[in-house]
Amino acid sequence: MIGPDRPDDRTRVKGKAMKKEEIERLKYRRQYLLAPQTVSCPFLHHEYIVTGTYRLYAHVDLHVTECKENGTRLFLLGDIFDYRSPGKLNAHILQDLSWYGFREILREIGEYCGRFVLVYVKGDDLKLVHDATAARKIYYCLQEGGTWFSSRPNLIANVLEIGQTDHPELLDYYRSEVFKASNCSSVGDFTIYKGVRQLMPNHYYHVSESAVHRYWPVGITERRELEDVAGRCAVMVKGFMESIINRYDVMLPVTGGKDSRTLVAATKDMTDRVFYYININEYMDARCKDIALSEKLCRKNHLEFHVLDPYSDVDKDFESIYFENNGYDCRRYLPHIYNYYTNFRDKVNLPGNTATSGNEWFKGTKMRFTGKRLAKRNRVDHWKFAIEYYDQWISGIREHCPENNIQLFDLFYWEERMGNWGGQVTTDKDIAQEDINPFNSRNLVMLYLSVDPKYLQIPFFKMYLEVIRHLWPDLLKVPINSCIKNRIYKAMKFVGALNFYFKIRYSYF
Repeated sequence: MIGPDRPDDRTRVKGKAMKKEEIERLKYRRQYLLAPQTVSCPFLHHEYIVTGTYRLYAHVDLHVTECKENGTRLFLLGDIFDYRSPGKLNAHILQDLSWYGFREILREIGEYCGRFVLVYVKGDDLKLVHDATAARKIYYCLQEGGTWFSSRPNLIANVLEIGQTDHPELLDYYRSEVFKASNCSSVGDFTIYKGVRQLMPNHYYHVSESAVHRYWPVGITERRELEDVAGRCAVMVKGFMESIINRYDVMLPVTGGKDSRTLVAATKDMTDRVFYYININEYMDARCKDIALSEKLCRKNHLEFHVLDPYSDVDKDFESIYFENNGYDCRRYLPHIYNYYTNFRDKVNLPGNTATSGNEWFKGTKMRFTGKRLAKRNRVDHWKFAIEYYDQWISGIREHCPENNIQLFDLFYWEERMGNWGGQVTTDKDIAQEDINPFNSRNLVMLYLSVDPKYLQIPFFKMYLEVIRHLWPDLLKVPINSCIKNRIYKAMKFVGALNFYFKIRYSYF
């Protein structure tokens, strides 16, 4: 272990003003705008002609890959990775996808991970879809001349000169402490701007119809044996990790949790190419248990580990552009983001949020689903619009795929929690560096969810441990989530009292 690494001890030149060129490059960094007409774009960009009317404006630091084959044009905004062929680049994967129609593409992209928006063009037919958890955002606004799209709602609002909503409940939510506590993330597909909505995970937008369509889930999720699934998941996670590391210089946050441990395990044969670290947060110091556990894990397995202290003065120009880009007063992670920019801007960060945590989040408790109960679990039951949205979400799922046996709390966590809270910091960090989540693959998520739900439940997380065992069993010699609360949960589970406790604790279920 070294550290903590303090920013002023590294590359930052204290008090040095940012250059004008640097400031201009940070404006709406890594964002895009897809417009039904030519516009004066407010950021440094490359322009692409998509159709006779649509123009794509992509920030110069956003990777854009274009493929023209078989009468189809595909535009990839961001990155996509293939665990089966870790050496393939974006262009190779687009080439593979170009042979399919759009319906088949929706099926095929489930095999990949990444953070991307895919634009499909066939003649005048234009459709947009994103990665499994909408980590690369699609916001849209229907106007008289066509639908506008962007990766940030305030970017559309600024270009179209759209004001904030006059809906009193929505405004109340966006001004609330609940909103701030959730990393300034939204509810459902709402935004604070009039007529601007978000495209949620497992949906695509059809431009000629001016309509959003759900494309997944489909069919029945087959239950599989634990050992088989764990082996297959291990192959996918390792393949995705190898594919990402083949392209980028990466850094991997190491915590005491199961998701972080899985990603560390996936780097077993690549440890010399990974920067392992943890950030000190406001509630932590270099002696806290989470840091001590991470340090112990890395020391026992001969991994160089870094403790980063991001708390120092943030450059005023950077802070100003950060809030201009974001549109919300989300300050919590600003010191971290500035530290990433100052010291690690050339690295890609690998966060470990996973869409498979619905069982954990809902504590595996049986419940009859209502919008009110979902809103209460998400701490937004104070607002009627949220309850109504969740009621409509439940009805829409049951109408779209009445026979699917995926548990609703898993899908809710995937689409609502990951589609909003789960990707908010990643989006805010675009000004500093790129985030790519190796878990962000629809088929990988579905493999995890295909086992008996008891293997996903707190406190033993047997499915997750089996994946780690396949990848790097020695990592399990250091306990996961060794806090007192988790030890108490295990004791309660052993005597059969845990489920009863959760029913009392979460009585609204």
